[in-house]
Amino acid sequence: MKKLLLGLVASLVGVAFATDYTWTGNGGDGKWTTAENWSPSTGYPNTADDGVTIAGDATIALQDGESIVFKQATITSGTVTLTSEGTGKFVASHAWPDGFAVNAGATLKLFATVDVSNRFDVSGNGHCIVAGTVSGCPTFMAN
Repeated sequence: MKKLLLGLVASLVGVAFATDYTWTGNGGDGKWTTAENWSPSTGYPNTADDGVTIAGDATIALQDGESIVFKQATITSGTVTLTSEGTGKFVASHAWPDGFAVNAGATLKLFATVDVSNRFDVSGNGHCIVAGTVSGCPTFMAN
């Protein structure tokens, strides 16, 4: 029994838990990496399992040198513009069905560098405008 318990504890060490974040913009600076811009405000989306929801008009920026990882970003309404400066980039870490989901009536504007490990997927009935750089992506999917 002790071995089983020790094995369970050992397997949990170093496990990152996924968090679902919702953009609030309450930090007032429009930066992805400002914890006060998110709910919960204990951090910001930056793991391969973190989900992102953004509702309403927002411009969200990455600074030079920042590299942000997320599982899926869902744009539920409004116009959301993602920008990056210098070497800043958004990293979509999972393959379909994760990536960007843009709901009907919503618009996603990517004026940023986006690095995708497998496929770049945009799903939903909304609009997506890509004016940045998409790299590492063998397939671009929009449906």
